[in-house]
Amino acid sequence: MTIKITPNPHINLNQKLDQVDQYISNKYSFVTKLNSETVSIAHPYVKCRDFLNDVLIFSNYIKKDIDRIYGFTFNIDSNFINWADPQLLIKYEKKEHLDLFIKNINYLHYFETFYELSYTKVEETNSKKTILVSFSPFWVSNTLSLSLYTFILRCLSYPLEDNFWEYIKNYKIINKDWQGKPYTNVNPEGYLLIDINPDNLSSFIQNLPQIVEQNENYDYLQYHINNDNKYSIHDQAGFVSFLMYHSKSILNNIEKNNNKLCPVDVKVVT
Repeated sequence: MTIKITPNPHINLNQKLDQVDQYISNKYSFVTKLNSETVSIAHPYVKCRDFLNDVLIFSNYIKKDIDRIYGFTFNIDSNFINWADPQLLIKYEKKEHLDLFIKNINYLHYFETFYELSYTKVEETNSKKTILVSFSPFWVSNTLSLSLYTFILRCLSYPLEDNFWEYIKNYKIINKDWQGKPYTNVNPEGYLLIDINPDNLSSFIQNLPQIVEQNENYDYLQYHINNDNKYSIHDQAGFVSFLMYHSKSILNNIEKNNNKLCPVDVKVVT
């Protein structure tokens, strides 16, 4: 079945968002589900995954509309998202990135098997190079789990081999300097992982369900929430910032799930 995407009259598609270019050419939008065969975008397509965190935390926890975070706005009442049955549209600029996503979906299934979740469902749409993914509500139970999920989704468009984490950290891309001369650099997703302690990342992956459960009130973001600092919420709600700045005491209090070892493609190699 091909999913039909219909226009959303509440969405301003001309919103100018302040977001950096991405190496993997995809954009995301949560959806408003109209029926089993039809959806509409719930907000403008975004390149930056942090905007998805904003939609989640403002809808479910802060419970107010988003008024221009780096140009992004979102009205909760006008754009209903069913968080118990979440879905994302992913729109690609390059067919090769979509093809790699489909080819590598088994890497996501390794994570979902480990967390005992239903597999993400991928469906074609009537929009060129755009797919609809339906996934477990666990992934939207917290911005930490959502951030990890969308990170994995983006990484599926790399030519993955062997261990997921080691490949992403070591995969090199070709950039050009200000004179147009090519040079080799680490990919953007791998760059996010460079300064993260591998043991902390491993503990986070191994114990994500417990971490999410213990942080349902976003304790590590409460200062920014109480001070209505929407930009700090945007910048610090994801799993990378959590592991960089907030995870030490939380990880120390988590009982390690040593009876359930990560499969080889999920485990962080230290």
